[in-house]
Amino acid sequence: MAERIVAVKEVGASSHAEGILARFARIYGIRSAEEAALVAKVKPEIVLLDLAMPHVDANDVLRVLRRHQIQPVVLLNCSQTPRELLSQIRLLADLRAKPSAAPASIRRIAGALGLSQEALARILGVSAKTVQRWLKGTKPKSRPELVRLGRLVSLLEEALPHKQAIQSYLNHPNPSFSGERPIDLLLRGEFERVEADVQAMQEGVYD
Repeated sequence: MAERIVAVKEVGASSHAEGILARFARIYGIRSAEEAALVAKVKPEIVLLDLAMPHVDANDVLRVLRRHQIQPVVLLNCSQTPRELLSQIRLLADLRAKPSAAPASIRRIAGALGLSQEALARILGVSAKTVQRWLKGTKPKSRPELVRLGRLVSLLEEALPHKQAIQSYLNHPNPSFSGERPIDLLLRGEFERVEADVQAMQEGVYD
């Protein structure tokens, strides 16, 4: 039976967060990244993943979830106070509740990110010619990467004041990624990490 939302966190860690998480999701406690494979059996629509697990690497968990084709994954910091965690989850719920009133079009995505057709094609896992056809008006086929990139563009537009700021953010080394640029992560398909960083900006976790 499919679960709509599940939360994945380390057993025994951030126990103060469990009451908040339980309001929104079924909680799966894990002791290793590989145990996250158990989540695949319930076919969740959304996975809430604790980014601040002390002994389990969240990036390893993400790789396991991807291997089992589980997405989308939303990163949370369960070490924050219950009030802060509740605020973050409510913000995410509000964003999801907006029925993508205007899902970011391929032209809007390309304009906001300022990428070449080749780079955009690489992120989306299609050919540059396919992106060119989409930009000329051919309706794109449904692709998870396109949905996720559209959602990220919407987040960036809410968090940053203009296209130049978005492009500056994407193309400058970021301490959150050990000096890598956010665009480098997107080219590897690591949408979740960039989403989490943008959400942190929105929440005022750092200036």
